[in-house]
Amino acid sequence: MTKTPSCCRAGRVIDFLGFRRRSAILNFGEGQLKLYYYKSALGNFGDDLNGWLWETLLPGFFDEDDSVRFSGIGTIINTDMPSAKKWIVFGSGIGYGYPPAGFGDADWKIICVRGPLSARVLGLNESQFITDGAAFLNTLAEFKPLAEHERAGTIFILHHNALKQGDWEKSCQQAGITMVSPRGEARAVIQKIRHAKLVLADAMHAAIIADAMRVPWVPMVTSSQINTFNGLTVRKPFVLPTFPP
Repeated sequence: MTKTPSCCRAGRVIDFLGFRRRSAILNFGEGQLKLYYYKSALGNFGDDLNGWLWETLLPGFFDEDDSVRFSGIGTIINTDMPSAKKWIVFGSGIGYGYPPAGFGDADWKIICVRGPLSARVLGLNESQFITDGAAFLNTLAEFKPLAEHERAGTIFILHHNALKQGDWEKSCQQAGITMVSPRGEARAVIQKIRHAKLVLADAMHAAIIADAMRVPWVPMVTSSQINTFNGLTVRKPFVLPTFPP
């Protein structure tokens, strides 16, 4: 069976965000949406970008009325999701725990999940996965991919839970690479990825964003806290090589 390349899947979403977006999202006959995503007390760029990316892509769609919720970027499909009259899922993944009760019934609109493994676990068909919502970053002028001659250096981005487990700054200095903290301001971290020649990606969204920026990346696993299911979910849909030539 022929697989649909991730670039074509992403094209479907770009179209969705264009002229068809209002009818596709708001066909519940409801008003605006309340954005739902994980918020780390110490910060994590892959989650924090939800706070401004969706409002940039879909201005005026969001408010604080929690009757209709929008599940955004992150591994957030689980029993921690709060109750709502309606749920819209767009590019979220599963990987920590079980889906909430009633997931996929009439109160849920599953536009897409992050990847084929999330779709399989959730009992969805192949047409219901595309990729992570962070892939839309390269549709914004400030995050357009750079030519290779405009990029330089190798950076290492840890999973945010791994920061306390070693002297990573010293290790990176000894290796001659630049450590980028996942707790940094999201736009600043994304720009560091965009300007790098190579990304060593312990953080899942370091890999996703590097791919969106057409920056070569190498997957890393630094601790047992890393969810390898998430890593496989990210890599499986991509058709671009992850390693530099």
